[in-house]
Amino acid sequence: MCWFVDLEAEYREFVAEARLLLDIVAVEAADPAAVAAIRWQVARAIFAHRIREGRGDYELMLPTASPFTGLLAGVYRADYQAVTLGFATYLSDWPVARIAREWDAFRADTQALLGDVANRANPGDLCTRGDTPTERRAA
Repeated sequence: MCWFVDLEAEYREFVAEARLLLDIVAVEAADPAAVAAIRWQVARAIFAHRIREGRGDYELMLPTASPFTGLLAGVYRADYQAVTLGFATYLSDWPVARIAREWDAFRADTQALLGDVANRANPGDLCTRGDTPTERRAA
């Protein structure tokens, strides 16, 4: 079993929530109430992952048995940090009242921020041979 399984589960939760938000903004009729609910779920998923980063989990990942996995972990970390910072700005820039007034601009900002979420680095890609918890401890 991959020792990044928790990170992958968090990533999948984030992607699922982000896709729900993208589905809501795909329609032309404004639905600020639906946006408000799902937007906080996306934020929870993003910030829960950042808490894991703050505990130093990436520091354990970077010096792995596989140099490629360590490199990929660094790419993933940098990418996720950019998403987190962008989403924090997006939350503060778009209060619910503004969403209702400027639906088309909100839709565009949401799609720009989250539109390529499925193409981002995935912690599941970090699972390589030799990077299991048992083998990691033995190394």
